[in-house]
Amino acid sequence: MDNTVSDLGTAGGVPVLDVRDLVKDYPGQRALDGAAFEVRPGEIHGLLGENGAGKSTLIKCVGGVIRPTSGEIRVAGEEVSLRSAKDAHALGISIIHQQSNLVGPLSIADNLAIGSSSSFLVRPRAERRRVKAMLDEVGLHLDPRTLVAALRPHESAMVAVAKALHSRAKLVILDEPTTALSAEETDILFGQIRALASRGTAFVYVSHRLGEVFRLVDRVTVLRSGRRIGTWDAPADNQSAILDAIVGDKVPHRPEQSSGPARGRPLLEVRDLAVEPCTNVAFVAHEHEVVGLAGLTGSGAEEVATVLSGARRPSGGTVLVRGEEVRLGLPRRAIRAGIASIPKDRHREALLPGFTIRENISLASSGRFLTDPVSRTVRSGRERRAVAEAMESLRVKASGPQQSVSTLSGGNQQKVVIARWLLEDFAGYVFIDPCAGVDIGAKAEIYNIIRARAREGATVVFTSSEPEEYQRVCDRVLVFHRGRVVAELIGSEIDENAIVRYSLQPPAEHTLNQKESVS
Repeated sequence: MDNTVSDLGTAGGVPVLDVRDLVKDYPGQRALDGAAFEVRPGEIHGLLGENGAGKSTLIKCVGGVIRPTSGEIRVAGEEVSLRSAKDAHALGISIIHQQSNLVGPLSIADNLAIGSSSSFLVRPRAERRRVKAMLDEVGLHLDPRTLVAALRPHESAMVAVAKALHSRAKLVILDEPTTALSAEETDILFGQIRALASRGTAFVYVSHRLGEVFRLVDRVTVLRSGRRIGTWDAPADNQSAILDAIVGDKVPHRPEQSSGPARGRPLLEVRDLAVEPCTNVAFVAHEHEVVGLAGLTGSGAEEVATVLSGARRPSGGTVLVRGEEVRLGLPRRAIRAGIASIPKDRHREALLPGFTIRENISLASSGRFLTDPVSRTVRSGRERRAVAEAMESLRVKASGPQQSVSTLSGGNQQKVVIARWLLEDFAGYVFIDPCAGVDIGAKAEIYNIIRARAREGATVVFTSSEPEEYQRVCDRVLVFHRGRVVAELIGSEIDENAIVRYSLQPPAEHTLNQKESVS
């Protein structure tokens, strides 16, 4: 069948993409079982479902990577047979994965030329002007000669979108695009996506971060066990129904409280803490315990953690460490009280980019290496040994302590930040989204570091932008919704689906009394 479709997705109300009764069978498994959904011109359409729901298989079928067993795929109203990714590209369908397949050592212009009919090698100046216009169109005011390796994560994501548009894509499928992005970068990316959608480009947005999905998309389709459960307009107004469709009956509305893991003496106590949007948060954290503060962006979870780190001043309430009141508002006050923190944005708040690994790790412990506090003479041998031991313990991959921290991967940079605070024995630690922008292997190592510190007797407060991380790390999780703690999950109750459900739309009767200390 001829796969050429002119004016993709521009004819009236004809869907850009229309998937009907798609089936994909593997030996002993049906990955898709009559899956269906459609995407309209200029629409941002969310595709949701748990792992194994069929999202990846459906995307691969639409992208020509695999062929369905049966069913129809229609592009701009015409049925097509996609035998390869090249067929999909020819029809204006582009898929951008978490790793965007850009080549880091090459320039933006070179990356956009790869796989296209670009004239860059023949007419470099003309092509650079064309690439500059394309970057301006997606909201990136960058020099086309900039190396992709030098870009920030949201810039790299949008260059991948620009590459798709450069190849005349009318439908862009974004698969977990914000995994390595900060909240600020995510907001920038969303603004750029909305601007492109307003000019007619259609998007399919795939993500486990439901709060982001509800902020961005126009409609949502939910898959479960390879089938379409439903499609909703105005998804932000239908959060409960969408969540029910995603998880089914897996999560009861009222989880039964179980006896939590063994824990030590109370170390950190929060009483009636007020910080926008919270007014009277109260809880107790113990030695040997990892307490998670979970919730959507702006729910209060991260705001409370930032107060405990000393980086933000509360407007009211009391924080006690080992029974002694601590006046927070500056990081050094938290440190003096025995609380260390690993901030969310390591580049802006923690790393010294022009310095070595040694200098970055020993920064907070320089006093212990001085021979004379007046002359500031350092016992360099002792410092080198301590740093080397910390690097070995945390498995920092580097040529040695004198390597520039700027040359490390994101995961190793984060381990350097953590190592800085492990040189000293702090009673408590606040980890604010510590795995943002690091790979899976580094995440597992950071989880182990956190658990090990708790086993050694420390109290750890933990936040994350990824709900699934809490069950890997925490003994107890307090779930926030609109400035209130609405659920406490302990031990085996800690579950990604439960956290998401309570974060989005908790039953009113489950809201915990904030005047009572959660202990």
